[in-house]
Amino acid sequence: MLGKAKVITEENRDKLRWATLGTVLALTIWSAISLATGDFSPAPEVEVTVQAPPLEKAPVDTEPAPVEEQPDPMPEMLARFTDLYAENPDTIGWITIPGTNVNYPVLRGPESDWDFYLHHNFYRTPDENGVPYIWPHQDPEENDLLFIYAHNLSDGTLFSDVANYYDQEYFEAHPTIDFSSLYTERSFQIAFVFNVWSNQEHGSFYYHPETGIEESMAFPYLLHNGWNNQEEFDHFIEQNKAHALYDTGVEVSFGDRLIALWTCSTTEITDSRLVVVAVER
Repeated sequence: MLGKAKVITEENRDKLRWATLGTVLALTIWSAISLATGDFSPAPEVEVTVQAPPLEKAPVDTEPAPVEEQPDPMPEMLARFTDLYAENPDTIGWITIPGTNVNYPVLRGPESDWDFYLHHNFYRTPDENGVPYIWPHQDPEENDLLFIYAHNLSDGTLFSDVANYYDQEYFEAHPTIDFSSLYTERSFQIAFVFNVWSNQEHGSFYYHPETGIEESMAFPYLLHNGWNNQEEFDHFIEQNKAHALYDTGVEVSFGDRLIALWTCSTTEITDSRLVVVAVER
């Protein structure tokens, strides 16, 4: 096996030149002496020592290598949703109100038609009954106020039982809502029940039909995608309390996760909606 070639530096070359010159000079002097004395015995050995310069150690990098941030691992989907999601990837969860007929998958409408599932079923085929759904700008894992919409049908399906929350006794018998996203099981306690009314002229909903054009009575939360500050949250809670059909005794704090069930109400006033707001417990 061949060894590594040694690199001769300029400094070493100078030393070798002087050593060679010294050797030649010594031999010349010896030859002159030999001729003068007639002594031609072998010249004495001249030992030449070349001292290599000390090796310089490569600088050691004492700075630790940067650690690359690893992305958060994807959460594991709950087993109950595996088949549902394979059937329809618009599935985002499941809602149940214990003791009622509310027990349905929840889907998310496409950007092209936010209310697609108002008039389509789980299998994406036209169906005037629809299925519970959220709008596409909302995320059940991220949003602190999630609206879930569904029809109030006369046959007792979908959110028809939600409309029963007009009655305080019904609330007392069914005070909780279970909503599971694809990744997390959650339970909520109902905090507020109130009506809002649509004002077609202004294209918005309001807390009271007779003062609907007053901005202070507006219900601008359907496009909610996160509270800007606590003041905005507090205003939402104060309005809900002021217009609640009854006092549930449930307290809500800034930072709590909320869901709001939204369905057609049974009041005599047209274009009214019943809203049931619940807080995670």
